[in-house]
Amino acid sequence: MKVVLIQLPLRASAATQNWARIRCALERRPLELHTEDVVVLPELLDLRPERAAYEESVSGLARDLGCHVVGGSHYERRGDAKLNSGVVAHPSGRIVGRYEKQRPYGTASDQVMAGATPGELTIAGRRVLVVVCADFWFSDVFQRLAALPDLVLVPACSVTRKPTPRFARALWRHMAVARAYEYGTFVAISDWARASSLPGAPGAVAGFADPTRTEPRQFFSAVGREGLAAHVLDFAALDRFRADRSERRFLWHPASRESIARPWEAPMSLVQRFLAYAAAFEQAFHSDDWSVVEPFFTEDAVYHVALDPPFGGYFEGRAAILAYFKDVLDRLDRRFETRKGELLEAPRLEGERVVIRGRVVYRAPGVPDAVVEVEEIAHFTGDRIRQLEDRYAPETRDQISEYLAEHGGKLGIH
Repeated sequence: MKVVLIQLPLRASAATQNWARIRCALERRPLELHTEDVVVLPELLDLRPERAAYEESVSGLARDLGCHVVGGSHYERRGDAKLNSGVVAHPSGRIVGRYEKQRPYGTASDQVMAGATPGELTIAGRRVLVVVCADFWFSDVFQRLAALPDLVLVPACSVTRKPTPRFARALWRHMAVARAYEYGTFVAISDWARASSLPGAPGAVAGFADPTRTEPRQFFSAVGREGLAAHVLDFAALDRFRADRSERRFLWHPASRESIARPWEAPMSLVQRFLAYAAAFEQAFHSDDWSVVEPFFTEDAVYHVALDPPFGGYFEGRAAILAYFKDVLDRLDRRFETRKGELLEAPRLEGERVVIRGRVVYRAPGVPDAVVEVEEIAHFTGDRIRQLEDRYAPETRDQISEYLAEHGGKLGIH
């Protein structure tokens, strides 16, 4: 996998020209891009009011390049408010990921609502996290993750109050290296060039942090004057780096407080595999492409959902399980405006099975929040799930029935 970073002279008031400049720069470089590669665009490169135009520009670039594109960000209208958010496009042009800026910076916080969703997705079997600019500076964003990312992508629009960008660049360089080393991940940042037209002075902080390097001067590679840089990601080296740090009791796991305190006591192989499945599930929920979930199940897998039909049942075979996922999400989850999953306790490894307790919070206008607690148990054969169970307490099943009886009609749930 390659990651391509951008730092070109752009104009805040010229979205069409920005897209043309980016395309021209990419076409001039013989990058030999493939489907697993990722191009990262800067934050707020497109300030047109039409969301559809922005998303089509991201999708069109991904189709033309034949790789994934992380589309910087755009001001998305949510009723009377606006949100700084972006999309990730598959090489086919399909949108496969969405992300929101959780902490609007400076005066923007008076005009832009805070988002809630970082971009967690899987590309070529690797976990990818997209965080927008200032969010990268807050460790709680990482602490809420279910699994460590292999690659952190940061669309930025950095500004500085200093007469030169040296101060901002030094801070971002040190933060990128620290994040890369603490979380055992690659960090890639795209930004606006110093000569860009912005309300503030651009910091031009784009670059790539690699924790596997042993020469300190190679920990961070800034994007040069050409405004574009490509980096090949050596995940084998990253896996060795993580294994070495784990062996020395020095690798931080965001999945649980227990693993933070005693990572050497928490066998993570199947737990991490389950969390990778959970990330793929969320990706499929947004894209409706369930092929990314298929590799996590054996062909003869079974799934028991301890709820009454039509939302529960017993499903035999991988194809039946994937069909159920799509069906129940269409008929239930997608009837709400948002859904958010939360862990209630650390994942437990019990022999060849992983046990997770969590809850899902569903929200929609005009109805109260629906909160569903569940215990999920995944039995593995090798690295694939052969049996999956969703267990609900009797009072939870009653609450689900009562909620649907009272509010299901308003949501179109029958």
